[in-house]
Amino acid sequence: MTFWRLTFSDRFDYSSPSGISIPIALSSAIDNQVVLRPPLDTGSTYCVFQPLYAELLGLSSEQGVERRIRTAKDPLQHLDMRSH
Repeated sequence: MTFWRLTFSDRFDYSSPSGISIPIALSSAIDNQVVLRPPLDTGSTYCVFQPLYAELLGLSSEQGVERRIRTAKDPLQHLDMRSH
């Protein structure tokens, strides 16, 4: 049997009652960058951010590819959004 040792440069606390959050940096082609620490949904297909972040990155929240997604909390609820 082979044993592998895994090492990581960062460690995150998953014991918070509000869930898992990790620091990320969003950036756009115009070299704007936003650093935030959003909650992580390990079962989600998409990362959904408030329109404010699109504006900070110089993106239009009214443009992009239209997507309709459902939430696990309420499968009958649809969210219409745009992706970039």
